[in-house]
Amino acid sequence: FAAQKVGFGHPNFGGIAIPSDQGAIFAKYRTYIIKVYKMFQFLNLYCSLFYGDLVYMEGDVVSVDYVAAVWLHLKDAAWIERVRSSISDNSESGIFISESELVSLLNPLPAANDGLDTDLRIPPVLVIHFAHRWNTSQDYKQQGITKREEVSASADQNFYSYEELNNGYNQVLI
Repeated sequence: FAAQKVGFGHPNFGGIAIPSDQGAIFAKYRTYIIKVYKMFQFLNLYCSLFYGDLVYMEGDVVSVDYVAAVWLHLKDAAWIERVRSSISDNSESGIFISESELVSLLNPLPAANDGLDTDLRIPPVLVIHFAHRWNTSQDYKQQGITKREEVSASADQNFYSYEELNNGYNQVLI
């Protein structure tokens, strides 16, 4: 059989030699894999905004941060609207979440739905973590810090990198 080398873009699996008559089937699998990868990227971006990376590497092992995954159960449009209001330009502290705005975000706690419990709430410690993460990220952005490597090891590491979010966002859209 005649083999052709097929390269992947994202996810990067390198070149794979496949029989040319299997090309159409392989193309469908490749399309499916890319869609799954983009969905994973979207979920990771979502968790990164609220808590941190959903998935991380420990050596050669991929691990899931189940605390970050709690945010995947957020199902509270009213709470999201309170966040938007808190970070609007005409809010109490502008783009930052003030102490009184944080109190508003804690009462009531954001509703979540894991498919089992009908009255699940995101724990207060995670809402506080989110507000701190948001404020630190905005502070760093105002200082011109957009990459993780621009922050010293002794500085606050609870922030999302604008560069990582933009790169991830672009990978989801491409």
